[in-house]
Amino acid sequence: MQPTLSIVIPTHNRIEQLRSLVGRFRKMMSELDAINKVELVVIDDGSTERFFNETFEEVILLRNATCLGAPASRKIGFQHSTGNYVHFHDSDDDISDNWLEGILNSIATTQFDYLFTPRVARTANDVIGKLEEPKALQSLLSLPLSLKNYLSYENCVGPLGAVTFSRRAVEKMSFPSLASCQDWHMYWEALQKDSVLIYEPRIWLVYNRTGLNRISSSTDRKRAGFNGATKLMCKVERKRILVNFFLNLDFDVKRNLNRTPLKRLIHAVLRPVILELARAPTLDKLLFGRNSS
Repeated sequence: MQPTLSIVIPTHNRIEQLRSLVGRFRKMMSELDAINKVELVVIDDGSTERFFNETFEEVILLRNATCLGAPASRKIGFQHSTGNYVHFHDSDDDISDNWLEGILNSIATTQFDYLFTPRVARTANDVIGKLEEPKALQSLLSLPLSLKNYLSYENCVGPLGAVTFSRRAVEKMSFPSLASCQDWHMYWEALQKDSVLIYEPRIWLVYNRTGLNRISSSTDRKRAGFNGATKLMCKVERKRILVNFFLNLDFDVKRNLNRTPLKRLIHAVLRPVILELARAPTLDKLLFGRNSS
């Protein structure tokens, strides 16, 4: 029997977190009588910790001889999956107790290409923060190409980390090797003019801010990610330079990496301009041409 949903989990040296996560998914699958509807695909990305098959009963376990990175591991996991819908999940993040039920109900009622959900963040001392909702995203659900234009300027989809895709959407993805911004490029690349987008606010991802080796904690990797992602998403050089400059400036200001008053002034002036270009595809085309992203 072909599964309805494939959950693809790349992991590197996170055996304890992985055991907990797989256990959570397996418990939900059992409670919902969904063992045959859901397949778990785990990709051990060249871990130095030893993984054992018997630890993960009824899981498709793949092994990379060396660490290839999350994009390559996702691609390998997808190639070995068979579900009509695919969800990529980080091995140190969690989900709400009703997550799997909500995903399967959405699949049963709507033929979507993208299912977006909000998230909460887990911080130190296991504290769960308030629900974070992508308000900019919700107004663009019926306008996939407008959303794609917005994504060429800013990651308004996330980082949520809990997007579930149709198989045809994932087939549009090239999984390039990026230092960061991997999810962002993935959201942008798979969007088509006929993509069906839905938002489900009643289930959510639990994002672990204190996770091991978070890309978001590395300034150098974030900057390299901005550069790599804008090269792929901004086809006009003038646009790429503008967006890359703004992303680095925005990162500096939000992380308090540069307290120079002039930088903060430039940020305050430039941000509304960027948001207007992001929200107005016609203005973007006027300035940069029809094929700017």
